[in-house]
Amino acid sequence: DFNASLNPSLKDLKFSRDGHLIFAVMVTSGCHCKERKARRFQPIDVSIYVFDGDTAQTLHCVQYHRYACGQHSCLVSYMPAFSECGSRMAIVLNDLETPIDHVQIYKLPIRGSLQNRCRISILQTFSPETIKHLPLPHRLINYLRFQPDYL
Repeated sequence: DFNASLNPSLKDLKFSRDGHLIFAVMVTSGCHCKERKARRFQPIDVSIYVFDGDTAQTLHCVQYHRYACGQHSCLVSYMPAFSECGSRMAIVLNDLETPIDHVQIYKLPIRGSLQNRCRISILQTFSPETIKHLPLPHRLINYLRFQPDYL
């Protein structure tokens, strides 16, 4: 998917909270920090590959440009953020014509059991602080908080 001259490097590899998806964040190398004019004219290319957590099959690839240095910038400049329930991913995009940034949100594929789907619905309704105080068995609260059974 990449031109060999772009020389992408893996910046992060993480599982989704429920373990059903794997995210690989690839960023083109190259530093333009010292070149003031190049900061706004040579963006890095960011690709987020979404894989099935069980089969490692590629499900999606989100590609975008970001005016940041792939070597020296804070990771928050180009890394995705995930919702508490794990059903959405947000990235920051640059507007090519203005200095304004935009947030784009992607709905991630939901897999798994009815139990997992119910967890997502509950987490979309209640805040993480509220979950701890719901009148539910301790084991179910741990499940809602993505904590393993053995703890």
